[in-house]
Amino acid sequence: MNTEYLTRAEVAEYLKIGLSSADKIIKNRRFNGKIKVGRRVLVIKSELDKFLKEQSKPII
Repeated sequence: MNTEYLTRAEVAEYLKIGLSSADKIIKNRRFNGKIKVGRRVLVIKSELDKFLKEQSKPII
């Protein structure tokens, strides 16, 4: 399985948002797609996509 990891700057570029907004998504308690490698935080791209889909679902 080939998993793609993104840095916080890459997340911001991928979503076309600022770094502070990307940090808010990454720090969200409901987002579980991050791993820590030393001091760096990497985001699993597939988990980011899944999280964003769940956030955009209408609540009915």
